[in-house]
Amino acid sequence: MEWQRAGAIAGVNLKTIKLGGIAETMRVAVVSDALGLALDLASKTGESSIGAAALVHLGYTIPNLDWGININNHYLATDLVKQPLRQKNGSVECLTSPGLGIEVDEIALRKFRVKPG
Repeated sequence: MEWQRAGAIAGVNLKTIKLGGIAETMRVAVVSDALGLALDLASKTGESSIGAAALVHLGYTIPNLDWGININNHYLATDLVKQPLRQKNGSVECLTSPGLGIEVDEIALRKFRVKPG
């Protein structure tokens, strides 16, 4: 808030992993919007479509996304869903299936499962 008052920033890039989750990211987004700052949501490089779908849903609820949303699941050799999210023309298709709008690929998931101990 001090940086905004000093005119040092015009917006913020928000990452759920750095802010402690979706609820905290939403809180920061609401405060940032109230301060008149532009917002960008970004996922971690190589995040699966599961995390990317959660970020897209968060993006549906953020007051303003002047700088957009950046998902990075396309860097994965193997995603954990049957139909990975795709960006096209700077947008992500609206997810309409139940839950996060994705279907987990149980076979792909098993490949990455780590047995305890």
